[in-house]
Amino acid sequence: MSDHLKSTLKYCRRILVSKEQYDLIAALVLLSELVLNTAIIKYVRYTEIDWIAYMQQIRSYSLGERNYLKLKGDTGPLV
Repeated sequence: MSDHLKSTLKYCRRILVSKEQYDLIAALVLLSELVLNTAIIKYVRYTEIDWIAYMQQIRSYSLGERNYLKLKGDTGPLV
């Protein structure tokens, strides 16, 4: 590994665990979450299949099934 890469990784590690940089890192994480979640909500389509499978799995649980491996819907096992 090159010296430049080692020093860059050491610098990144120091920033990530530094108490002085905590506010900055927390703000960056929250901003990243906001951008990513907004993009997902805007560009990933809702499908009826998701709702139907979810309701099938809920029905199985409501009827008493507690074995996680047996909770299934039309789209497959509960994940």
